[in-house]
Amino acid sequence: MTVDQIAEAFLTYFEENGHLKAESAPLLPENDASVLFTVAGMQQFKGYYLNPETAPKKRITSVQPCARTVDIDEVGDNTHATIFEMLGNFSFGYQGNGSEANGVLRTSRMARPLDDDKNKPYFKKEAITLAWRFLTEKLGIDSKRIHATYFKGDAVTPADEESPKLLVEITGLPDEKIIGLGRDETFWGPTGNEGPCGPTVELHVDGTEVWNLVFNQYYCQDGNYSELESQGVDTGMGLERLAFILQDVGNIYGIDTNAAILKAVITQAKTENEKAARIVADHAKAAAFLLSEGLEPSNKEQGYVLRRLIRRAIREGARLGLESGTYPRILETAIQVYGQRYQRLKNRQADIVAKWQVESSKFAATLTRGLAVLEKELAGQPDYGQLSFFLFESYGFPLEQTLEELKERGVKFNLAEVETVFNQRLAEHQSLSKAGLDQKFKGGLAGHSDQEIRYHTATHLLNAALRQVLGEHVWQKGSNINLERLRFDFSHSAKMTDAEKLEVEELVNGWIKANLPVTKQVLKLDEAKQSGALGVFEDKYGDEVSVYSIGQGEDAVSRELCGGPHVKNTGMIGQFKLGKEEASSAGVRRIKATVNAPSSIPFIAVY
Repeated sequence: MTVDQIAEAFLTYFEENGHLKAESAPLLPENDASVLFTVAGMQQFKGYYLNPETAPKKRITSVQPCARTVDIDEVGDNTHATIFEMLGNFSFGYQGNGSEANGVLRTSRMARPLDDDKNKPYFKKEAITLAWRFLTEKLGIDSKRIHATYFKGDAVTPADEESPKLLVEITGLPDEKIIGLGRDETFWGPTGNEGPCGPTVELHVDGTEVWNLVFNQYYCQDGNYSELESQGVDTGMGLERLAFILQDVGNIYGIDTNAAILKAVITQAKTENEKAARIVADHAKAAAFLLSEGLEPSNKEQGYVLRRLIRRAIREGARLGLESGTYPRILETAIQVYGQRYQRLKNRQADIVAKWQVESSKFAATLTRGLAVLEKELAGQPDYGQLSFFLFESYGFPLEQTLEELKERGVKFNLAEVETVFNQRLAEHQSLSKAGLDQKFKGGLAGHSDQEIRYHTATHLLNAALRQVLGEHVWQKGSNINLERLRFDFSHSAKMTDAEKLEVEELVNGWIKANLPVTKQVLKLDEAKQSGALGVFEDKYGDEVSVYSIGQGEDAVSRELCGGPHVKNTGMIGQFKLGKEEASSAGVRRIKATVNAPSSIPFIAVY
């Protein structure tokens, strides 16, 4: 079976069993700030596990492209890829009694029908049965090749005692092929910092994990696990891994789709290097998918990942002797292979190739500068670990490339010492980056430029206007400010109407035109609360807090606990314009806005 045939067989099977076929979500998540990319098939359905009544159907199936970069250094082995496709089936709103194994007869496991009502949600028993039958009956995989794992429990959450019983009863696998493992292997989720999660059953064929059945029975928030009111099923099966088993090719680069891209690389290579060729094929495919969604290479977040993939592909291509003009043909092969099922690849083919070429030209110049720096530093006696990290951070040189450059120049160094220093610096860098991302997604003012201060004060006005128009149930749930716009998350269950947005916008602009003063008071926390000040993240504050008021006395339109700074008066903000409003998570909306202050308006800040 080809990859396309396997995907079609999977969707057809689950549609026959009452599942709605859903379109794949974009790789760039629109309503989930917890991750840079879509990393799992269930990601677009997270809200349905908390509010199953909002799901279009209680059973859904999909094929979802996913991007995972945590294993980027493993790409090139037999099983890891940057972009892969996840086959998934999902169930929402199961209200069981937690004893599904009772009454299942082992002697009739293959004859026993599934639940007659294919519109009902299901949980462990049906999920395991559906998976087992697809592998053994629809795909014809010999059950002797399969073993299963389940969650044996730990100090945080109890063991999944039901799944091993169901596995015995449904599959007939012997006890030695049903193995209890720890949290790292058999407890999944949440995606990001919080969300649905639970124990898993994993099905392995010939020792390779192919299918992960997640039983969402918990909600994790800030490391705390609580039982969900209704349970859900989230399964994910790697299409590439399943394909290399069915096609008996031994690795994901031998399957028909990846093999075509790999062939396009190898036929243009001047030297042989299997791992380098695999990396080029993988990263070209990944870049094509990301570029097809309009992502631009940059030095920030998603764009940085894309830039890293393109530049890493070019570096590995240099080992193969690939010339810059060969990459369009590799990209075009990837687009041809996947364009049938993902039309946006075909639609944006010219744009994909053009953006790759632009980034390639930029990297050529960067590479030249980086090598010049290396030559200059080698004239002295540098710390090779520090130098390696500097070249990595400033010029995108991976550690292995710097080490190879040193070896080619006959430089002698202690490999262990270089790796230790490099990894220490990298850990420090990642820690700082994580802190920056945490700040971004928790809200607050990252910089103190005039424009960011304008946005900061505008956020207070926006909060006040939303509470006035939508009701006092509105509370800030997070914010993010940069030089281009503000983003504000707030508690509200319904999409704002155009009339509501217009009213909010007019209120804010009215307060701006009124040139209201912004004043600061330092009060005891209790005094601040008694004054009616809104406190969004009160646990951040000490005994004394700063309260910023917009307007005077009882006529103040806003009074909030805040760290500042703000403009001296609202007239300094400029014209306020609302942008896109959308769902952020269950019960939380997200809205963006911009301000435009003429340069003629004088600026004074209150710190």
